[in-house]
Amino acid sequence: MSGFFKNDPKIRVVIAHPSQNSAVYLRKIVESKPQLRVIEMTGTADELVEICRESNPHLVIMNQRLADCENVLDTPLIMDLAVPVILLTGHGYDDLWKEAMQRGARYVLIEPINPKEMHANITQIVTSAAAVALPAANQEKFDGALIAVCGAKGNSGCSVTAVNLAVALQSEQKKTALIDLAFDTGDDHILLDLVPQQTIVSLCNEPELDQETIIYNSAVHSSGLRFFRAPDYIGEASQIHVEDLRRILVEMSEHFDYIIADIGYPNNSLALTALERSDAVLLLTSLNLATISRTTKMLRFFNENQIPQERIFLINTEFNNKKQFKPRHLESHTGKHFFASIPANESVVEDSINNGMPFIINKKRDPVSKAIFDIAHKLAARSLIKTR
Repeated sequence: MSGFFKNDPKIRVVIAHPSQNSAVYLRKIVESKPQLRVIEMTGTADELVEICRESNPHLVIMNQRLADCENVLDTPLIMDLAVPVILLTGHGYDDLWKEAMQRGARYVLIEPINPKEMHANITQIVTSAAAVALPAANQEKFDGALIAVCGAKGNSGCSVTAVNLAVALQSEQKKTALIDLAFDTGDDHILLDLVPQQTIVSLCNEPELDQETIIYNSAVHSSGLRFFRAPDYIGEASQIHVEDLRRILVEMSEHFDYIIADIGYPNNSLALTALERSDAVLLLTSLNLATISRTTKMLRFFNENQIPQERIFLINTEFNNKKQFKPRHLESHTGKHFFASIPANESVVEDSINNGMPFIINKKRDPVSKAIFDIAHKLAARSLIKTR
């Protein structure tokens, strides 16, 4: 977060909590990050208003109940502060998050606080504020490339591939976004160790889309990657309409060089919408008889839906020289050559998933990481980003 506010090397935070002990504990959590500084602590709403007027903090962390206010959500306090607020509560109830957002809070956390979750929320707020504060003249415009990652069958490794490919492209100084459209699983946030409260549904509910709403409804990874989370429950995906997704993808293309869409197995109209708009489709497959058959059917499905063959790139996953079937078997069967192969390394992938750490970051020299970087470089070389 350092460097986001040029005149303030540290992010100034105010804590408002009726319990002194809890306030001290929160201060320890906040200041465990060297770029954060708690400038004031208070237990009352009246003092909080005065502090914000005089000190102009970057962020307020406040409890739902203060010494002179039984429930801040029953008052216009949060709006009056005109400062980003993380609201703390001792209990969660249906519609609490919605009510807090309507009152102006950015995030809601249930006590006892998870330090990692709080730091993730703070990072998101500060990054959003920095991006929105950029002068219009410095806001670059992009016609970014949409890259869809899908599988010929379920459990093809789409999420792992999409997440690591997105981080790889971001590491090449490309503004990259990852959008999780695999609604049946929706676990990309686990692979990134992120806990975003906003999902694609919240983005759909925005009456207008611009840079501010795009940033606000995303989470930022430590790599700089922007992440857009799938709905928490499959049923929520019904709230996303094809036209919603189209306008989201169009708006995203103006702010990112690359948008990686994790589609998984494409079995719905939203997946088809993303595929139709894609500049490249990475079709993950493997060398066994059942998957070869499904890959053939998937290519036929693409053809029936007028997705140009030149945009489709076959990726051989679980590559192993000891396999009975060789790449040439599938290539001769489908008439398409493999764009790349990703070697099998179950231990590296499993550790990556369990630790929420993309292997592209901490296992750069492993063959599986080199294969992902190779895919990133090949895609970059194809000049998929369109200029205006």
